[in-house]
Amino acid sequence: MLVFAKNVNLNFNYYELGDILPTVNQVFKEIGLLGQFCIKGEEAILNIYDVESGEVVEFSSPTAEAKLIKATPVQELGAVHTYLKRYLYLNALEL
Repeated sequence: MLVFAKNVNLNFNYYELGDILPTVNQVFKEIGLLGQFCIKGEEAILNIYDVESGEVVEFSSPTAEAKLIKATPVQELGAVHTYLKRYLYLNALEL
């Protein structure tokens, strides 16, 4: 069962990548799909491949900065990657 993480500052619940990716990876393996996330320039891309046929479905989003309180530039970059990957998977899987 999925459990929401809670943003106590802004008072909302959300899924983290760790909540969804283990199940996604297991199901993708069982049905022959492979997800590949990357950032190219100012665009984040999630490609989902059918490993048997080679067909691909692409989901994309423009990138944006993450402004985090008391975070280093590397932490903000990691946040951008994490947020975009999570949002693209949520969109692709209609969660």
